Amino acid sequence: MRLVIVRHGETLWNRNNRLQGQTDISISKKGLQQSRMLAKRLRNEKIDVIYTSKLKRTVRTAIEIKKFHKNAKLIKEKDLNEMSWGIWEGFKWNYIKKNCKELYEKREKDKFNFKIPKGESPKLLKNRLKNILNKIINHNKNNTVLIVGHGGINRTILGILLRWSNKKILSVKFHNASITILNIKNNKIKMHLFNSKHHLS
Repeated sequence: MRLVIVRHGETLWNRNNRLQGQTDISISKKGLQQSRMLAKRLRNEKIDVIYTSKLKRTVRTAIEIKKFHKNAKLIKEKDLNEMSWGIWEGFKWNYIKKNCKELYEKREKDKFNFKIPKGESPKLLKNRLKNILNKIINHNKNNTVLIVGHGGINRTILGILLRWSNKKILSVKFHNASITILNIKNNKIKMHLFNSKHHLS
């Protein structure tokens, strides 16, 4: 199995450093341009199936890629939605640090297990992704699969597959419209490309 993992194109909230989570923001004009450049970079890849979250920013990015892969099946999975930031969605970290001191300090002590009110923790996200990831791999052993995901989703997927520590998962940042490529065979995983954005320059 060949697994291609990309992040959606930029949104205005990405540009303004607002926590997006599951708020359904679409890509910006720049994000659409990035998605088209990403699609051109992937046009010669053999892609059998495209998995995306149900959020507009990944779906719109996936649609641009699918234009070069007419026969690829497009599957929207709720379990690929970004981690929910709950009551913090829409805010910047500076605002949260200043106005939610108690919760912010609690999170700083244990970022992986901290669950935002009305939201999720990275630990809950990891558990959610294990199930969908197993499903995708088991159904596509001889296919090339593209996952159009989010920053938190993509780093957690890699963390699960490559057995990263929880600390390492939280430290990785993915560029908008970046590409990561893995080969998975007989439970062995080889990385060919990581967080590449050369196609955007």
